[in-house]
Amino acid sequence: MSNESPRRAYNLLMPTPEIRHCFTANIPEDYCPCYSEMQIDAEQAEQAANELIRYVNDLLKRSYGKMDDGNIKDGFICSELVLKKIEYASIRIPSMELVIDPQVGGKLPSKGIEISYRVVIHTKPPSNALIEGVVVKDLINNLWEVTGEIERNNKYGNTSHCVVNPLLKKLCHCLPTK
Repeated sequence: MSNESPRRAYNLLMPTPEIRHCFTANIPEDYCPCYSEMQIDAEQAEQAANELIRYVNDLLKRSYGKMDDGNIKDGFICSELVLKKIEYASIRIPSMELVIDPQVGGKLPSKGIEISYRVVIHTKPPSNALIEGVVVKDLINNLWEVTGEIERNNKYGNTSHCVVNPLLKKLCHCLPTK
């Protein structure tokens, strides 16, 4: 197995792989047209939503006192995000061409089985953030991972004045530590 990254572009004069999909073309999962989404009930996405909240809170906590990295100014912290409501949830379903592995005679893969959840969550005050993210569950190892870009889908105005980092700016609601 090669450690090389998949090639993004191919010369028209050179052969291209027979099997191509978003991963081999370096297309981010968020923009992959090979998947269809199926809306699910909020209860079915509760663990994915909690994983997204945990990830964002950990990201914010790791940034305290690191203004030299463009993160959070001394004297401030970001309010902890607490789940208020799951506004929308879906799972991504790959096409059968992506699920069936042609190298094993058309059998379903026995490793690397994952479910991708797209969740839009509303957090409690003071943040009142409307956050969207993709959380992937590895069904074999029962592990969760937040992938792709985390988006904030509502205004946050000047509530993130203590932050310069663009990712943290849309997630942080600044509170003084004193």
